[in-house]
Amino acid sequence: KLDDNLLEIFDKTITILTKDLQYYRYQILANLNQSGRKKYGKVQEGFFEKSALSLADIMKTMLVKRLESSFTAFKSTVNKQAKNLAHLIDMFKEGVVYIPSKHFNLYDIIENDKDDFERRLEDFLENDKMKAFDSSDFNDDFLKHLESDLIILESLVELWNSVDYDPKLDKFKSILDTHTEDKIVVFTESKQTAIYLEQELQEYKKVLTIHGGNRDKLKDTIRENFDANYLTQNDNYNVIISTDTLSEGVNMHRANIIYNYDIPWNSTRLMQRIGRINRIGTKHSEVFIYNFKPTAQSESLIELSKKAFIKLQTFHHAVGEDSQIYSKDEKVGTVALYEIDIEKPDEELKFLEEIRAFKEANPRKFNLLNKLPKKVRVQ
Repeated sequence: KLDDNLLEIFDKTITILTKDLQYYRYQILANLNQSGRKKYGKVQEGFFEKSALSLADIMKTMLVKRLESSFTAFKSTVNKQAKNLAHLIDMFKEGVVYIPSKHFNLYDIIENDKDDFERRLEDFLENDKMKAFDSSDFNDDFLKHLESDLIILESLVELWNSVDYDPKLDKFKSILDTHTEDKIVVFTESKQTAIYLEQELQEYKKVLTIHGGNRDKLKDTIRENFDANYLTQNDNYNVIISTDTLSEGVNMHRANIIYNYDIPWNSTRLMQRIGRINRIGTKHSEVFIYNFKPTAQSESLIELSKKAFIKLQTFHHAVGEDSQIYSKDEKVGTVALYEIDIEKPDEELKFLEEIRAFKEANPRKFNLLNKLPKKVRVQ
């Protein structure tokens, strides 16, 4: 629950993210003029405009999701966005603009050591990690648009600098107080949120935090404390906080409780999270899944709950399910493939029926296709 002050800040932030901020930094390719596009090289028709719209939408959604995940994750992201945009504006004013490849984090290098960046500049260009353009290679009003976005981002930074409390964290702490002996799995999409929770929950001495940077190093610790099938059993940790790096490939069924600190964008990921504790070998007769659901303001924008619910309902119809996973509104029952009277068959079910018929008619070819690398079997 947000008090009046936070509600006002939250509402204002959502308006800024969805209406005021134009994400011009991510539309940089679309703002290349004809000379700039020739320097960039030959690409498919419409590439510049499509990439700009796609990136801008992705960043808008990402910022809203960070806000839903934790105030700390949002503050950190907005601060970084403002700094990176300021670096881009400085390039324009100096006359040379570098556009990095998607796998090259130009702004982090500049932020950490600008002198080192300048020493390595020639190597970066030769290895196609980035391309160099003159300021004149862009539309005349592009710099003005970038400066307008920077003013908005800096206002967001200032707005959130006044927030020094977190009701979501307070609520979560009160929840953990009720689980004195239980083993609990906590999932979040944001590494920043995971680290933030670890720092804030130091009073809970048995908290283990996992993300992509330490998963391999701590894999034995994870299994000893949370895998019911592992030979060595320890109780050094009762609570494990993880990004989606542990949402598949790991057993954690000594726990029977999951808290989704934020709801994943992909509902398949939600199913995978649940699968970490709903496994053969558990000693628990029940599993419990709790979700921190998005607030009404941002829910209306990205509709996380609705999209997750629709996809999960499709799973229920396609493969059958005897329990509700996401909410009390779910309809469960038998596998829809074997129902006789279906007025409007689901397109996905028709596809599954096709696959089943192909398997029965061509078992050898089906087995051959099934053994192909996963990268080949992509829609």
